[in-house]
Amino acid sequence: MRYNDNNSVFSYIMSQMVKYPTEQVSTLAVSYQDGTILLYYNEEFCDKTKKYMNAWLKHECMHVLFGHCTSRKPEDETTHALWNIAFDLAVNQFLLMDLPSDEQLAELLEDTSGQVKLCVPTRGK
Repeated sequence: MRYNDNNSVFSYIMSQMVKYPTEQVSTLAVSYQDGTILLYYNEEFCDKTKKYMNAWLKHECMHVLFGHCTSRKPEDETTHALWNIAFDLAVNQFLLMDLPSDEQLAELLEDTSGQVKLCVPTRGK
């Protein structure tokens, strides 16, 4: 799990993360526990979408930068899913050029259900 770009901010954040492969997440997730940034990633998802790995990793680093897993983390776990969507929209607006379209992502994941969607602001046509 490497970040391959010349952006020193993202490279530094990645170097501080403890990385864990797991099937407990379907994509990637970041958390902060006891002063340590933890990155959980699904190896199958990463293998299928490696073309977009820098975008995925930037996404997770931006959650750290914006305090989404520390000072802005909601205390009420019942609204976790809603906050997660809001946080993803806040991050993905800066990554529109790096992220795949919903159709490209569904194709990479071999998903024909039409349920694969990224939380991104509306893309221009």
